[in-house]
Amino acid sequence: MKTICRLLAFSLILSTLIMPSAYADSSERAKVIKFDKDQSDLIVERQNGEQWLIQHSPLCNSITTEFPITLILDSRDEITYLKVNFNEKCRVFNTSLYSGRAEITRVIRSENPLVDNHQAEIIWSNIKYFIHYDSSKCRFLKDFLDEPVYMYLPEDKLEGSSMILPGNRGQCEVDFAKPLYSTKKEEEKAPDRLNGIDHQAQNNQVYFYWERPDAAGRFLYLISYSRYPINSDNYDYWEMPNLKRTLKNSYTVELLKNDRLYYFYLAALNGETKQVSDWTEIQAVPVGVEGFKNNPDPEQFEIEIEDAGNNFRLYWPAKDNVRRYKLQFYVNGKLELLRLLKSAENEFLIPKKPEYLNKRLRLTVRIIQEEAHGFGLYDGHFWVYREEE
Repeated sequence: MKTICRLLAFSLILSTLIMPSAYADSSERAKVIKFDKDQSDLIVERQNGEQWLIQHSPLCNSITTEFPITLILDSRDEITYLKVNFNEKCRVFNTSLYSGRAEITRVIRSENPLVDNHQAEIIWSNIKYFIHYDSSKCRFLKDFLDEPVYMYLPEDKLEGSSMILPGNRGQCEVDFAKPLYSTKKEEEKAPDRLNGIDHQAQNNQVYFYWERPDAAGRFLYLISYSRYPINSDNYDYWEMPNLKRTLKNSYTVELLKNDRLYYFYLAALNGETKQVSDWTEIQAVPVGVEGFKNNPDPEQFEIEIEDAGNNFRLYWPAKDNVRRYKLQFYVNGKLELLRLLKSAENEFLIPKKPEYLNKRLRLTVRIIQEEAHGFGLYDGHFWVYREEE
């Protein structure tokens, strides 16, 4: 009898191990589009291309646009947990498909406390709307006056859309929407794009320069960067990752890692109309100095360029007290090659490869001096390889 019981118990354990459970969780990797640490709100792009709003426990404090996250789904394919950096797992409180954000400009309270549908004015896609909403489910809407809330428009219209408050503070339906007027000012706007952008990858930093716009207005310049490419259409300008601001037409992004590819995004904001130009993407790789320190009084020099048939010939004045020339060649901000030349070699040939066509090319040269303590500053030559060249 004991033997039979043992066999039955063993069979039960074995069947549990080999038979998949109908209620087992599944997982799915998702790309982080943007997140709000203060409100514990997260926008992700799932594998089917849909964007989702996920309101979660604040325990997930390591979320970043630099890395994807893992969604844990139950048997009904509902997102129940988030897994971040392989060691953080936190609970999900609310999920919804996501269409964008609206700004609450006015909340109109009903005089009759028995009426659930209250009124408000919101800005959606640069148009101001008068709406009715369910106050019983969005009773905290007044707390977000002049702030954005999340929207999901299943049929690309506000009537019947979902309005979701940050921080899991409520979700209600918009049952009526009437456009009031457009907030766009077509006569005064930002330029289509910043022009004349140049950049130079340096030690743990990248320097940028651009032309000032011809359009009227006072402009604030925006610089954003990430280790991975991002779709700027998914962001309002103030939500771009690692956002930097400057009133000057140049900026140095610092505290970067050398020899890593970064994606930079530059735009201009018209301070009067709040119109933002299209973002321009620049790829760059900060470069190290191989243990040499800056010469306290370096002598700069110019790099010349000439057409040499199938090559570009780049040359510079010969220098005294030179141990090596450190030459770096970049294509669209990405390091293509690095060479250490002898002291007598003060020129270099860059072949006109087909893959260099219409690309931004740059050569920089450092002087590594005889003294081990330093190197001379370098100058760089920018040019674009066109077919007519």
